[in-house]
Amino acid sequence: IIRLESQVKRNKVIADTCEAQEDELKQDKRRLQREVREMTSQIEDLKSQNATLLKRLDKLSRAPQSSTLRSMREGSQAR
Repeated sequence: IIRLESQVKRNKVIADTCEAQEDELKQDKRRLQREVREMTSQIEDLKSQNATLLKRLDKLSRAPQSSTLRSMREGSQAR
């Protein structure tokens, strides 16, 4: 009986340790998933910004030189 009781105690300690590790892993998983969502959102924002800038660059490269300078000045004054 004493041997069985010691085995039960040992198994409880092991189970508690495993549960604590499982909780830590779950927290890490949630944190990493949150970071992935944030980074994915940031990537999408940057892609959108890049597309907008590429359109502006294309528009500027197609415009006549005098209007290009004028639009650049107006754009810098608006900021």
